[in-house]
Amino acid sequence: PWDDFRSLLDAHKGQIKRCEKLPQLKRYLQEFGYTSWEEFTPDFDNQTEAAIKLYQSNFGLNATGTLDERTITQMMKPRCGAADVVDGISAMARRRSNSSSSRFLDGARGTVRGGRGPGLGVRHYSFFPNSPKWESRQLLTYAIDASAPAVTGIAAADLSALFADAFASWAAVVPINFTEIPSFALADIRIIFAHGEHGDGRPFDGILGVLGHGFSPEDGRLHFDAAETWALDVSSSSSRSAVDLKSVAIHEIGHILGLGHSALESAVMYPNIGAREVKLELHSDDIEGAQMLYGANPNYD
Repeated sequence: PWDDFRSLLDAHKGQIKRCEKLPQLKRYLQEFGYTSWEEFTPDFDNQTEAAIKLYQSNFGLNATGTLDERTITQMMKPRCGAADVVDGISAMARRRSNSSSSRFLDGARGTVRGGRGPGLGVRHYSFFPNSPKWESRQLLTYAIDASAPAVTGIAAADLSALFADAFASWAAVVPINFTEIPSFALADIRIIFAHGEHGDGRPFDGILGVLGHGFSPEDGRLHFDAAETWALDVSSSSSRSAVDLKSVAIHEIGHILGLGHSALESAVMYPNIGAREVKLELHSDDIEGAQMLYGANPNYD
């Protein structure tokens, strides 16, 4: 859906030529929280430049405000639908941490343990505003909508196993267990695959655009774009646009738990993941963020 951004290469503030595809790019920037416009015009103004600079800063690019090759390429990558900037605050800004990336909070005692000893590090993980989490819960239930096998072409048993593995990735590091139940209405977390507008005000946009979105605690909605070519194993798929479902599921479950986006490209909570890309292992940054909210699984080492 963002291929037209290529025509904006090297666009910048002050150029005489109006950018006919700029309204589409402004919608993109607004969708992910960078600014808001009353009208999407083709004019490259100060507001547009500021939004692009913030985007470039978030993704570790040269913050010039010009739509250079690296910026356009980054914007065209498939991504999560959650915002990078919330209420004017960048969720991806690098912050100082009182612990190294390998240390975590002991939820029972509220003390830092593990890791390599004291020191200041840079944390990349983030939380939703006011740091919501599932309060006093050691078990969360989830259900997969009955239409998912028909929509995705993936057998129900395979979907069940895949999501069990995705939830287990997080259960291994925090003191929360997840179990699938048959009742969609009664589940804490409700998983659907949908096309376009699907009732939450955040419509999907087709192949290799927004892949999915998970809502903050304790909402429980976990949505995936049915238009994607979802794969259980991309190495077994011949499609160039195949998307690894488990990788995206692990990311979106992070949002369900209360994590925002990370500026660290190797982290699961990084906003983008490409076609045929696989990212199944939680980074220490993902783990530290989750454990800051919930404490550590007593069996986590």
